[in-house]
Amino acid sequence: MTPFPTSDQSKSPPAVTDSRNRKHATLVLGTPVEQDARQRMERAIALAKRYPDNIIVALGTHVETAYMKSAALENRFPPSRLVVDENSKTTVDNAYYAKQICRRLDLRPEFLVTSQYQLSRASSTFKRVFGPNYSLKLSPSPSITTTSRRVRETILRILTPVFLQVFRREDDEALKRASDKVWKLLFH
Repeated sequence: MTPFPTSDQSKSPPAVTDSRNRKHATLVLGTPVEQDARQRMERAIALAKRYPDNIIVALGTHVETAYMKSAALENRFPPSRLVVDENSKTTVDNAYYAKQICRRLDLRPEFLVTSQYQLSRASSTFKRVFGPNYSLKLSPSPSITTTSRRVRETILRILTPVFLQVFRREDDEALKRASDKVWKLLFH
C-alpha cells in the first residue's frame, strides 16, 4: 500500500507496526448523522496523516459508510488505505466485523474513533470482543448531541455491560447472534 503523502515526510512518525510487523488500523464507527460521520472520518484521516502506514477501517451501514467514503474522497485519502464494511447496525456489529477484518488483513487495531458520548460504551464492547490483549487508543470526534441521543446512550451505557457479561469471551458468534435478535426486537 502506498503511504499517504505528507508535505514533510521527515516530521511523520515512523510507521506503526507491531512485533509481527503488522500494520495498524484506525477503526471508525458509523453514525446515521452525515455531519457526525464526516467528522469521524476527518478525525481518522488526521490520525492517518500522523501514521502514514495505518489503514482506516470504516464500519457501519451502507448509508453511514457512504458518508465516510465521501469524506475520504473529498480529503483525497487514498482508497488503498481505506477498508469499508457495510454490515454493522450496532456497536457489537462494529466490533465483531472489525475483528474479522483485522484477522483477515492481519491488522493490529490501534485507534477507535467515534463520538465522545459513545466512546465509553464502544470501548468496553471492543475490549470484550477483541479480548484483554488489545488496548485501543480512544479518539473522540465532535458530534451533534440531542436529548434523545443522550437518553439512548445513557440507557445503552447501563445495559451493555450486563449484555456483554452473559457471553463467554471467546464466543463472538453467540454474542453477534444475540445482538442481532435484540436489534430486531427493538427496531423491527
